[in-house]
Amino acid sequence: MKAPLRVIEPRLEPSPKPIVTSVEMGYGHLRAAHALATELGTEILHVDRPPLVAPEELRLWRASRRVYEITSRASQLPVIGAPLKSFLESLTDIPHLHPQRDLSAPNFQVRSLQRL
Repeated sequence: MKAPLRVIEPRLEPSPKPIVTSVEMGYGHLRAAHALATELGTEILHVDRPPLVAPEELRLWRASRRVYEITSRASQLPVIGAPLKSFLESLTDIPHLHPQRDLSAPNFQVRSLQRL
């Protein structure tokens, strides 16, 4: 005689809360993060602020941001603006998702980060 089949009910573990992270970059990035966090019922983890960032990294982040903001403002000036704008565009360039060439070599941004 066969034993009756036991039905095992799956125990559903509560889903972990989603994590919304943000970096203050201007241009409304935090505004979008706030809307997303509110919709998901969670908080924002600011990865560019203590306690998530070490003091030396915070100093580096602030210095980098200051240089970027000054350069960005100066790029609007006549004469010197065009080369600075071109430089900023090369810093923030995002390659096409499906390029026609091999992009496995580190680009300018990656090489800059590696030097830090």
